[in-house]
Amino acid sequence: MSNSKPVKSVKKSKKTKKINEESTLYYFRSVGCAFCKQIDPIIEKLNKEDKNILVLDMEEPDNQGLHREIENKYDLRCGTPWLIDVSNGNSICGMRDEETIKDWAN
Repeated sequence: MSNSKPVKSVKKSKKTKKINEESTLYYFRSVGCAFCKQIDPIIEKLNKEDKNILVLDMEEPDNQGLHREIENKYDLRCGTPWLIDVSNGNSICGMRDEETIKDWAN
């Protein structure tokens, strides 16, 4: 059992819209996803380093719709975890190590 805190997810709101305009890095995650639980502390660490990765919980219907919209835009298919830069379609589908995720965020 991991001692790491879960990554806080953002629900769709006026605040989320503002964050979306500022950040192009999205992390789609699912609560029961074992790989997401491994990536969560990496994302939390990168966000503390000011990477501004928006965490989107797939339990939220609005986030599911956004996920489908982005998949269609870039002709990609991915479940969770999925990290994507929505400005250019550069994405990571599935579990990766911290260095790979850090390179993606840069």
